[in-house]
Amino acid sequence: MSELKTMSTDVTKNATDIANYDTEFTALKAQLTSLTSETFNGVSLFTADSSASTLAVGTTESGATTVNLDQAALGNAVMKLPHFSGQY
Repeated sequence: MSELKTMSTDVTKNATDIANYDTEFTALKAQLTSLTSETFNGVSLFTADSSASTLAVGTTESGATTVNLDQAALGNAVMKLPHFSGQY
């Protein structure tokens, strides 16, 4: 998505190119939005529910060091993706 934004700001691109990038960006955003309702083994991975649990992800081989990822924050981040048309 970032690459689409970068390509759309290229001065050598015409209006048709930019419209195609915008269409692809919109499709990718819709796909990411649909993923927020998906589950894996009955566990919602990207829920926007504020009561969702926190995932602890090991960042070292032993798992002694972890980073906590809040599921609600992940879901909300996907839902807030901008529509880049006209923001050049």
